[in-house]
Amino acid sequence: MWNKAFFFFTNLNSFSLDKSTDIWSVLLGSFHYDFILISLFWVIHWIVVLVNSAFPNVLIYQRVGYLFLVFLLFLYSIFNFLGAFFYKFNFELPSNRTLEIMWEHRNFLGGFIRLYFWYVIVFILSFIIIVYWIFNMLQIKDKWTYSFTINNHKKLALCFFVTTGILFYSIREFDQAGWLTPNSSFRFVKAKYRSLIVNPLFSFAYSYLKDTETEDLFINLLESDISFDLSKNDEKSSVFGQYKGKNIFLIIIESASEENFNQSSPSKFEMPFFDSLKKHSLYFSNAYANGYLSSDGIRAIYLGLGNLILDNRVKHPYVLDRDFLGNILQKQNYSTSLFYGSTVKAADYWKTVGYSGISEYFNPKAMNIVNPQVLEKDGVYDHAFFMTAAKKMAELREPFISGIANLSTHNPYNRFPNYSAYRNMSVSFLQAPSMLYFDDVLRKFFQTIQNYSWFNNTIFLFVGDHNSRADDLVFRSDWGLLKIPMMIYDPQESITGIRDYTVQQTDIPSTLLSMVGIDDDNLFSNRCMLDSTEKNRTFITRKGEFLLFGNDSLILKFDLIKKGPIGCWNYKIDPHLKNQLAIDSFLLKSFFQQLGYLKKQYRTLY
Repeated sequence: MWNKAFFFFTNLNSFSLDKSTDIWSVLLGSFHYDFILISLFWVIHWIVVLVNSAFPNVLIYQRVGYLFLVFLLFLYSIFNFLGAFFYKFNFELPSNRTLEIMWEHRNFLGGFIRLYFWYVIVFILSFIIIVYWIFNMLQIKDKWTYSFTINNHKKLALCFFVTTGILFYSIREFDQAGWLTPNSSFRFVKAKYRSLIVNPLFSFAYSYLKDTETEDLFINLLESDISFDLSKNDEKSSVFGQYKGKNIFLIIIESASEENFNQSSPSKFEMPFFDSLKKHSLYFSNAYANGYLSSDGIRAIYLGLGNLILDNRVKHPYVLDRDFLGNILQKQNYSTSLFYGSTVKAADYWKTVGYSGISEYFNPKAMNIVNPQVLEKDGVYDHAFFMTAAKKMAELREPFISGIANLSTHNPYNRFPNYSAYRNMSVSFLQAPSMLYFDDVLRKFFQTIQNYSWFNNTIFLFVGDHNSRADDLVFRSDWGLLKIPMMIYDPQESITGIRDYTVQQTDIPSTLLSMVGIDDDNLFSNRCMLDSTEKNRTFITRKGEFLLFGNDSLILKFDLIKKGPIGCWNYKIDPHLKNQLAIDSFLLKSFFQQLGYLKKQYRTLY
């Protein structure tokens, strides 16, 4: 119960109960998964009892046996501790790819410890208390003396049969042939609680024992015998070629949620410069990320791929060989570059942009930034790096596609000077001070670059790489955690206003190429965000073994293991997704249309 409570409160914002009575469904479902492990510990405990009773005078057996049992319980607590935080950052339970993910993101360990310092302290204190208890127990010899009578045999046999019976009941699927799986959770609780009741260790062990290759589930779906609609709209964008010869500059905002940029939101941040620029730009109020990590975001923005295939390789064997955004623009005589202030190879920025055809990657080392006053643990402070990048941009050959990504708004949201001052000036949200600091960085950056000759010939696109990880977000449903800010700014103010139709990160390559008049049929989205008359706009993102698919009002959750929809909600009137609806047939048809188009973009593996 302690482990379940810890998992729940660590991820409270993801699992807030729709009603108090839901707790009984959660407890009932949890029992089926937890009892398997309880039974295992129970068996180990009785083995220790048997050994101690058989050798009552051999103290070493007794000590080793109980030390082993306590050690297992402690390891189990460690696993749940890590599993709770793994879910908090990745929105999926531990599986056979968890260790690989943790290793790939090892550079963020320092920031993680700083952000959750008190959790770590409590864990260390718990460890000390348990170790003390173990050694204290070993000093009390009376604890290890057992008399093993006939009655004990009977009690042991009864406990064994009762435990076995309950275990069999817990793991047997009665509505179909088979045994308990992670997806058995849907017979106990709503889809939103699935990850709450499935024991993290059960999920981890099941993926190994059953060899459930979670990263291949999307591929398995496309290669299945499900009928897909393979039609797509081949019409050119209405703005095709209207910005021919223009430079392109991307500003990628780290960990940005749309609710913090929306004037009508209760969690709107103070960002005076961005808000003033928005009045002269085209802002997309219903934009979505195609993943939950920076690596997902950068793949979606530059490659149009998103996170549908859960694999850290940029070049996956299932992806067709093609030219991507940078390659295509290079062939049209564009110079290509990206500025990123990190000193570590985090998020695979350098791999992804290089594979997309971006030839120059300007990090602090490449720009020879060595001043210790502007260096932090993992990179260069935004105010220093952006100004250095602004000066470097004067050397870029036109036309160019370039971009810059910031660091300051990454958790723990205090990676910049004068944090206290910005905290006092901003609203009382965890990430607000860092966004206010970054707003100042943007203001000074634009004050510098607007003096360059290329400024008025450049299209600027602002986009969040993924949602904020701050615990005080208002909208934390499957829908809310995908919404990001997205905006296009033309200094000539040719496009302004607010568009409330659905767009996603993977639309960006097609949009940019359409704007500058370059046609390419191989892009994943093939949709220009500027076509306001286009109907049936959708977004698609993967969350573990589920696909999240939506249009301008509805969101669908699709199970990749069962290969079927499990829920539908109207996020316009129910942003917290508390009221499940019947599966909308039109939305489901649109979902299979999108899968059919995606299938044409991948190579066959099977």
